[in-house]
Amino acid sequence: MCGIIGIAGFKAGTDSDDQAKELVLKGLEIMKNRGPDNTRIAAIGTKEVEGYFGHNLLSIVGHVPQPIPGKKGIIISNCEIYNWKELNSKYKLNAKNDSDLLLQLLQEKGTSCLEELDGVYAFAYFEGEEIILARDLIGVKPLHHYTQPISGEELKFELFFASEKKALPKESIELNPRQILKYNIKTKKIIFENREFFKLRKEELNEERVKKLLINSVKKRLPPKEDKVNVGILFSGGIDSTVIAKIVTDLGYDVTCYSAGFQDERTKDPEDLVVARQVANDMNLKYKEKILNLEEVEKELKKIIPIIEEADVVKAGVALPFSVCCNMAKQDGVRVIFSGLGSEEIFAGYQRHKETTKTINEECMTGLKAMHERDLYRDDVITMNYGIELRLPFLDKELVEYALSIPGEDKIVNGVEKAILRKISKELGVVSYVCDRKKRAAQYGSRFDSAMKKLAHKNGFETRKKYISQFL
Repeated sequence: MCGIIGIAGFKAGTDSDDQAKELVLKGLEIMKNRGPDNTRIAAIGTKEVEGYFGHNLLSIVGHVPQPIPGKKGIIISNCEIYNWKELNSKYKLNAKNDSDLLLQLLQEKGTSCLEELDGVYAFAYFEGEEIILARDLIGVKPLHHYTQPISGEELKFELFFASEKKALPKESIELNPRQILKYNIKTKKIIFENREFFKLRKEELNEERVKKLLINSVKKRLPPKEDKVNVGILFSGGIDSTVIAKIVTDLGYDVTCYSAGFQDERTKDPEDLVVARQVANDMNLKYKEKILNLEEVEKELKKIIPIIEEADVVKAGVALPFSVCCNMAKQDGVRVIFSGLGSEEIFAGYQRHKETTKTINEECMTGLKAMHERDLYRDDVITMNYGIELRLPFLDKELVEYALSIPGEDKIVNGVEKAILRKISKELGVVSYVCDRKKRAAQYGSRFDSAMKKLAHKNGFETRKKYISQFL
């Protein structure tokens, strides 16, 4: 993917102009891991410079440098639109890639075109006097903004935005994925337009349809074979990552599965790695793992806490195996990596789905809406740190839409969560002991949570949170 950044609202031709440009350039340098292939900046405005757009490009195969100017506007985007070729043909456009298509659709149809996009995205588009910021509904691709009131002018603001929080002032906030931000560079007014999320509707379960949607979701996220892009999977030996591995290999791709964990002389083998080894052997999957000692875990924490920008114990515990696996993948030249994130939310895999006072699907919907705050930013910034694109097939638009219509009683059967996924995974050829395996949170299955407890105690901290907070 890429990194985007921009600023507007300053007075053109003043010292503020130079400072604004420097802030964008500095932000691009901070986010350089998001796009090592190309970095560019462009001025925006009507008659004079009234803002700057900046872009870091990570190119998987070929690229179109951004910002991209069009007939009416200019765009910077961080996107992977899986149906861009279909839309390009439908509207008889001559787009060079998905970002160029998005530019042309916005010029022709405005933000209504977002409903037709199948993929993940975050972008800034400028046309006339207006900057538009938007991202995909679930919030897979990140976008943060900072607005500062202009001195003495009520309800007028400077706007500063970027893919990552660390490129902005500490007071920045995440753009709600269900809102579109519109900023007028003349009046310096900001408005937010609400977007409709997925709807809850009830349909009869069609297992074959679920299977086809899942296979297609994985398929559309794979790079063309002829491009010879190395593909990896974040692998725990759980049902989510294993069924992805099975589908990818059945589609004829050479893929490597990566696992990581902690162990010392007083710690048992990490459960996830024990299972992952067995699964890889039984299903003939290419597999690599790394076990860290206590000193190595501390070194890793010092690196990842500033990356995820939060001293959250759960997020850190999940980020540890994620980061170690991505580092291994990078050494192997992997440019695209798959994760099973999202399966729990659409197929009801958590304890809270069993205990909810709402309907099961209402609880699924609540979880999906919170993912951008809880999981997605963490996972995005880690993969981007290694120059790898993250692919999340369980958060596919069509799959999510249908999964939310499946009756809750078909998702949790006799107290067994994710019943549908377990059944279709067996049909796809996943070994039965994986399909029947209970979920084990990554921080526990990898033993990294145990490592943080040991490190906190060893270094004289009362809690894990206090221990990891020192690395911010």
